[in-house]
Amino acid sequence: MRKFLVFLFLITCVKYCFASTIGYTGTSGDFVNLTSSKSEVSNIYMTETGTVSKLTAYVKSSTSSTLKGLIYTITVDTPTIIHSVTQSAATTATAAWVDLTFSPAVVLNANTTYFIGVISGLDTLVFYMKALAGFNGYRAVTGNDYTSPVSPYPTSSIDPDYVGCIYGTYTAGGGQAGGSHHGSTIIFSNSE
Repeated sequence: MRKFLVFLFLITCVKYCFASTIGYTGTSGDFVNLTSSKSEVSNIYMTETGTVSKLTAYVKSSTSSTLKGLIYTITVDTPTIIHSVTQSAATTATAAWVDLTFSPAVVLNANTTYFIGVISGLDTLVFYMKALAGFNGYRAVTGNDYTSPVSPYPTSSIDPDYVGCIYGTYTAGGGQAGGSHHGSTIIFSNSE
């Protein structure tokens, strides 16, 4: 019985104690240039409720620039209402993964599609994207507001069959996210 309880504890801890990821965790040579206050978001699908502590984006800029991470809710397959905005983070001239932290962490609901992405600060931001059939990126063609991103999502153009190199780190069940990546889940949705 004792071994069973230890086993049950370990299974529960793997699910609820360690952070998982959602989004695209790979890199790519394809990119979009986002000028000041322009944004790009891609769709994700949460299969379980989770508390998201940060978004991590693969970016660079020619000058020291800033960016923020965005989460939008969905209406009829398009990003609509701003759900959450991360704190500002700095970029470098070399492509790198940049952590964009939520303070406090935010809860995303199970069985729900969201759009995650970035918004550029004052200078042009290079945001990397991966060609992936069946997925769409939405790039704002009218300005967003870096200080306070707008709802609904600005008029946008679609980058068909592309997903941003961005992912969220979350803890299942609404617990506090943090720590290291131990189980990893990459899930996409066509937002059907």
